[in-house]
Amino acid sequence: MRIRWWLPVTAVTALAAVAGALLALSVIRRVDGADGVRPGSAGTPAVVTRDDASGLDRSTSDAVGGPEGQENGPQTGQRGSGDRLGAQDGSENVAEPLPASDVWPLPESCREAEISVWAPSGTPRARSALSGEDLPGADQLADYQIEGDRLLAADTGRRTSREPTDCAERLWSAIRALYPPAGRRLLTHLVIYDGSRAQASEDRDVAAFVRPIDEGLGEWLLAVDPAFGEPADLAETLVHELAHLLTLNGGQVDTRGPDRPTCPTEPTSQGCSLPGSIYDDYVHQAWDPAVLRRWWELYERTDGEPDQEELAAFHEEYREHFVSPYAASDPEEDLAETLAAWCTGRRVSGEPILAKVDFLARRAELAQLPQRCRVLH
Repeated sequence: MRIRWWLPVTAVTALAAVAGALLALSVIRRVDGADGVRPGSAGTPAVVTRDDASGLDRSTSDAVGGPEGQENGPQTGQRGSGDRLGAQDGSENVAEPLPASDVWPLPESCREAEISVWAPSGTPRARSALSGEDLPGADQLADYQIEGDRLLAADTGRRTSREPTDCAERLWSAIRALYPPAGRRLLTHLVIYDGSRAQASEDRDVAAFVRPIDEGLGEWLLAVDPAFGEPADLAETLVHELAHLLTLNGGQVDTRGPDRPTCPTEPTSQGCSLPGSIYDDYVHQAWDPAVLRRWWELYERTDGEPDQEELAAFHEEYREHFVSPYAASDPEEDLAETLAAWCTGRRVSGEPILAKVDFLARRAELAQLPQRCRVLH
């Protein structure tokens, strides 16, 4: 058995684990000036293992919405949970017209983390803190609800406008152009925040993150710091977060048993991946089995908490397998980083990395993503 410990980040996530209810994960992407683009994730403290008897051979199926014939857990009152978020041949994405290419980058005036730029008129100008399960100390500037493809300011009960600001509309237009229907359908909230005053120094390097807000993993929040870094950093971060949306939703992960002690498939930060899901297939078809074994040995030896020196040594040993240093920290983050590099056209080399890119390019439900990423150029 291979044991994977999800790493506690705050008291809130620890409490969520004890309650055994909602898996409150923030899938976070960090940008570091020395290392380039660096994603990261944090999860609730739960124990999941992988059953080695399940073998490594996996078949390809419509994993964005769930493998054929697989029931995906609770379906009542959960948007996107249990339904198939994209046809097996990728027809849902093919049918939609390709996006216009004039939505990125955002105007310079929209790269300021100011309430007046992002919050609807009438909103109190006092800054409010993000939820403790996200980035403690960071300031929330605006919270928008997503209804279909429309952006509305969250109803606070006050007599304030619910119409988004011009910058919020521009950001949402870019996200709509970049994210296919299968990704947009999962989003119910867009939060704009300023992470410059986050309590932890590493949290100040977070350009955006996603996290689920329902137990069925069918409703997600996307949070963006518009003032962070260069437009190219934020653009690739948005693609990275899309990868998490497409691979960790209720059609990808078994939501019926997040607290089960063992996984017959590769575990994720949200529970057991479903057979034929993008993540399970990626790990067992695109990763070198010997590298995967070494990663699990490192993870188990450190009780799920390898330090930065150990991760750096692992990356150095297998540098030709990863598109960035932090991609070596976790197969889940490696998938997101590799997808972002492939989608945005970043030049990569080396047979192991190209094998991962080839896996993504051959998935029918992901086939049009590089065309969507053209809006970022």
